[in-house]
Amino acid sequence: MRILDVIEAMVLYEAPDGRRIFRPWHRGGPSYLVDEGTRSRFRRTFGMAYLSLFVGVLALALLDRMFYIWIWALVWILLTFALSAIVSRGLPVTDPPLLDRAARIAAAR
Repeated sequence: MRILDVIEAMVLYEAPDGRRIFRPWHRGGPSYLVDEGTRSRFRRTFGMAYLSLFVGVLALALLDRMFYIWIWALVWILLTFALSAIVSRGLPVTDPPLLDRAARIAAAR
């Protein structure tokens, strides 16, 4: 499994019915349907953004600048939210995926 496959697995959720769903805001926001054409854009956009930010944090850690690492981590979080908002524009909104039985029981507790 390549690094872009791992990043894609973190960003896209595969519903039990086979749909690929993008849920940037988790349960608090809408779910977006991702088709095969859009999937390559996700891989490229999120992959490059995450890899570049990871290399930046790693480089600052090697320089032993803890203050800059916290700033870079905050920038990473803000850019991830902005990237999610930009990529989700224009995607069709879909019903949230159904939870399996174990997840429904855990959510009810």
